[in-house]
Amino acid sequence: MRKTLASIFALVLVAALPAQKDTIYWADGTTVAKVRIINFTWTEIKWTKSGRSESRSSDQVARVDCEKVKDAYRRGYGASDDDEAYSQFRMEREKQVKSKKLFIAQFGFMEEANLLMGNQETGECFATLELMTKECPDSGFCPELYRMKLGYYLSLGKKGAANALKVANAYLNTAQTKAWPDGFLHEARFFGLMAEVVGGKMPEDKLKSGLRGLLGDTEGVYPRVANQVKLQVADQQRRQGETAASKKSYKDLADQDGLDESTRAGALLGLGQAQLEEGNATNREPYRDALLSFLRVYIEAEKAPSDMRAKALYFASQACEKWRGQDSAAMGRRLRGYLRRDFPGSEWAKR
Repeated sequence: MRKTLASIFALVLVAALPAQKDTIYWADGTTVAKVRIINFTWTEIKWTKSGRSESRSSDQVARVDCEKVKDAYRRGYGASDDDEAYSQFRMEREKQVKSKKLFIAQFGFMEEANLLMGNQETGECFATLELMTKECPDSGFCPELYRMKLGYYLSLGKKGAANALKVANAYLNTAQTKAWPDGFLHEARFFGLMAEVVGGKMPEDKLKSGLRGLLGDTEGVYPRVANQVKLQVADQQRRQGETAASKKSYKDLADQDGLDESTRAGALLGLGQAQLEEGNATNREPYRDALLSFLRVYIEAEKAPSDMRAKALYFASQACEKWRGQDSAAMGRRLRGYLRRDFPGSEWAKR
């Protein structure tokens, strides 16, 4: 059968299109695959699929997988250790900035920041993100400057509360003055609430009301923030002795698709702590369950804040001691060894 002119033209057009191998992961757990990402700013992410251009608000993005980025930073991704990876990412990122290829450059900044945070070099991490906001002012990763700072300061407890509140207010001010998408505004409000909680200035009834209001504004619309709120709801249930309800809340959250690793780690930590509280001298099985929950944080949430993973190892070793199962003593010693090896600067390694 002879091909029509239209069909021949269609084949030529498809062959001429750039390879479409990118994937965008949304905060609600869905994905859009086999696309070509063409831009990612704090306003929106843009892509093409089958020759058609599409876009969506950046506050809906969980993460992206971009072939062009992988190719540019292939030496960094293929490095044998963190030091080599950092050096390779930085060298390539500097080239991209110099060439004004800011779409690619922003990913290099984030890889550097993640490596620095993973090695507890928080000052250098924040300085790298500050530089990113200057060199790539429209970057889709700009909110990460606030998220990473807030994650760190909140992990310090009361001594970090004042700084956390300052950063949360700066986040809210930036989101408002630059007209960032609403999801970022709600996230800044959430972090401000958490800073007050950590600082000891928030009564439980006021916290409950604040969380209810935030959940009403975000559930079904801004899943990233809604999930963070749900984690705090579960924490409050556990603090108030509602163990069964908190366990269900933690499990539902931890098993959710598209969850960011920090929130997943928090849900598994909370679940483990609830299970620890259920155990006693005559019923040691909850201690074993707690051990498994804490281990999931260490194994499954590699990109979660290092303090959370260190805390998980500490409590995993505690769960081993309480469980007293087969080889649990040796396992506990091994876990404490991992804690000292992987997180030597953490307060949990010094306990």
